Amino acid sequence: MENTSVQNNLIEDKELVEQLLTKEALASLENNNMSVPAHYFENFESRVLNNIHASNQPARIFKLAKWSQLAIAASFLTIIISSYLFFQSGKNNQQDQPIVSLHEIPSAEIDAYVNSNEWVAEIDWQEEINVESAHLEKLNNHLLKDSNNSQYHNNN
Repeated sequence: MENTSVQNNLIEDKELVEQLLTKEALASLENNNMSVPAHYFENFESRVLNNIHASNQPARIFKLAKWSQLAIAASFLTIIISSYLFFQSGKNNQQDQPIVSLHEIPSAEIDAYVNSNEWVAEIDWQEEINVESAHLEKLNNHLLKDSNNSQYHNNN
């Protein structure tokens, strides 16, 4: 029963929509809404200006009490000072850390560190040093050769 009443309502709604969307209904709606009343734009500018001048009220001036002005100034000053102190304390913390060069660390301490870290202890340091020395020697020879070639070309 309920299903048939819903279907009947849907059919009635469909008929109503079809009536509203007929070409004649749309044409009359377009004609009614697209036309401007007669003489609407005559003296339009003067009417707008008159309305503006009629509602022209002086601007409100917002005044603060003396104590609230001082409170705002104190707040800004507090923010500025605390920001300065915060950034200065960061710089001081960086300066407090001592800078230690490698030659200042005792070799016994370096050996203890290497021995406590197995992955570091497993590296054959002498072999790594020899390999890097060989690379540097090749690079040096290459640079000397290039330098000699450029001098030879410059002399000729």
